[in-house]
Amino acid sequence: MRNKLFIVFVMALVAVFLGASVTQEALAQKKNKIGFLPFTGESRYVLTNDGVIAQLKKEGINEQNTDFDMRNAEGKKEKVTEITKEFIEKGMDVIVTYGTSAVGGAYKETKDIPIVFGMVYDPVGAGVAKSIEKSGTNVTGASNFVAMKSVIQIVRRVASGKKIGVLYTEGERNSVIQFEGLKNTEGELGVTIIGVNVTTPEEVGGATLSLIQQGVDSLFVSGSSVVDKNFNAFVETAIAHRVPTVTHLPDKVEKGVLLSLSADAFTLGELAGKQISQILKGTKPTDIPIEILKNYDITINLKTAKAIGKTIPAGLLKIAKKVIE
Repeated sequence: MRNKLFIVFVMALVAVFLGASVTQEALAQKKNKIGFLPFTGESRYVLTNDGVIAQLKKEGINEQNTDFDMRNAEGKKEKVTEITKEFIEKGMDVIVTYGTSAVGGAYKETKDIPIVFGMVYDPVGAGVAKSIEKSGTNVTGASNFVAMKSVIQIVRRVASGKKIGVLYTEGERNSVIQFEGLKNTEGELGVTIIGVNVTTPEEVGGATLSLIQQGVDSLFVSGSSVVDKNFNAFVETAIAHRVPTVTHLPDKVEKGVLLSLSADAFTLGELAGKQISQILKGTKPTDIPIEILKNYDITINLKTAKAIGKTIPAGLLKIAKKVIE
């Protein structure tokens, strides 16, 4: 009887051991799931994503142990919602977004799945975080915030910067925040900011001309996706009237804007990649501070400068990260 009981006991131990081994093996084989959601295919989002992937690989997170689901909202808010719902159904461990409209749309759909943004101008103003130090939500990330005061100071290196025109879109929070940021400098810097709300791409050329006719000495390009969809009209109108243009988006300089003051997209991606790694290891997004770069990059388009008859100061050229000739 004792022998039988001993045998049963040993068999039970073996079963427990084998069961534990199978469970550990299953856990080891379980892949992370990360969904990527840029609002558009703009190069700044591509560069940010490159930074994220590069950092994840440094952290040991790659195609062997992680499923990467790469998507694109194509500038459509309804598609952000659609893709986010698909990510929720697939049980993503983390959703990575690029752009304010992308993170805002994803946050509306889920308060449970961690969301890491790679490029959002003002996450607090956008309503996805309560503070930079501690979001208080399921969201964290790396912000491409640039102080509008600094933008104006750069503009004044090539223009008077006393009267600046801005195209923005009321339905896009990041665009509005940038316009408001410029307006807030009026008293301190003695500048006048004139804004025009554009709701359709067809309005871009006429709105730009309207600002020029109001006597602006320079034009600021906000993050409006509406302006993006008819960007040539903006650039061509500004150049035709020899008005300097400035932005916080360096990819716009490649498309004809005179100069930009910006946060480096690849670096923002690397910072977001580190945050994703922390989350996969168990840290909650709300306990990971939002990152903001302290140093800005300058990009200058000399072809545009020549077209509008402006000479870029040698000192500005010397400190520029990129000069397009």
